[in-house]
Amino acid sequence: QHFEDSKYELANANVLIQKGNPFDSLTRADLAVIAAARGLLVLQGIDPASNEAVLGEFKDKITLKGIVPAEKLMSYEQHVEAFRSQNRSLDHAQDYVDAAKELIGVCQKAFQSMDANLKMKEDQAMNEQESPGQPPAQSSDTPDSSAGQKATVHMDLRTVKCPMNYVKAKLRMETMEIGEWIELLLDEGEPIENVPRSMQADGQKLVETEQIDSYYRVLVEKVK
Repeated sequence: QHFEDSKYELANANVLIQKGNPFDSLTRADLAVIAAARGLLVLQGIDPASNEAVLGEFKDKITLKGIVPAEKLMSYEQHVEAFRSQNRSLDHAQDYVDAAKELIGVCQKAFQSMDANLKMKEDQAMNEQESPGQPPAQSSDTPDSSAGQKATVHMDLRTVKCPMNYVKAKLRMETMEIGEWIELLLDEGEPIENVPRSMQADGQKLVETEQIDSYYRVLVEKVK
């Protein structure tokens, strides 16, 4: 939902600039950035109480770890400072919104590059290269042709506790198209009891549930 909110606010920011309202436009751009930042923070179990705290946590937990390039955040912050101090034209407001859009874009890419354990895929590949004796880890968030129709996305959520397993699956589904399927691997107990029920409560379609040893394979179709 956070990335959907970000997309909505960014669209409103551009509309307001076209209407010649730079101040309200930048408020919307700020809200768009905050929503995107929250989208990454929540995956690490961080949900700041105020919008003011979000960027601080984002800088410490996301940019300093290299998940999002620090220069994108710096560019956005520089445009914020420049507009507030002196440059308040529509052209500068558009630059401000464009910087926000770039930051949001790299947040979205970072989210799509994370596996179910919140590791960047590039880092995971490097770790595999450094440990040639270890079998390659099963990739997540990749199409699984064995699941059947359309583009099935795979998420291995075993060992991920409630409610973060549901949060991760829900956020991943936000990037999918209507009609696509997602395959979830869930532990027995609370995960298999709660996650499918929550998906159905969101209006998604539970296609199949299969027990495999001590875990479950669940197929969900995105219908809304």
